[in-house]
Amino acid sequence: DAKNLPGRLDDQVEDGKVNEAFQQIAFADKIILNKLDLITAEQAIVVKDRIRKINKYAKVVPAVRGRVKMAELTDIRAHDMRNFAEQDIEKEAQLTSELKEGHGSQGHSSGHGSDENCTEEHGSGGHSGGHGGGNG
Repeated sequence: DAKNLPGRLDDQVEDGKVNEAFQQIAFADKIILNKLDLITAEQAIVVKDRIRKINKYAKVVPAVRGRVKMAELTDIRAHDMRNFAEQDIEKEAQLTSELKEGHGSQGHSSGHGSDENCTEEHGSGGHSGGHGGGNG
């Protein structure tokens, strides 16, 4: 949510773990930014700018009390390559390379595919989609 997201992004994580908030934003196709009524317009801009630094492609949908137009939740065409036809593929490849190498001093690690020797906790989802394979 808009009020707590900055704190979650700044959470320190143990070695070998990932910052869940960062990872969810990084792999999202659409982000519902809820509780906008609890922060100022200036704070909302700062939060959206932080989201954009992590994932410039995801659509950010504003929400108050979880209210979102139904059209925003259906037919999202997640991972549809036609959505990226206008994007600079070389720039995206560079960003992907940077994510694999890590991203700064916050201790985040990038996602990796299914690994039977992985020691990271995944909750009840296990390795079904690999790290970062969530639905955003």
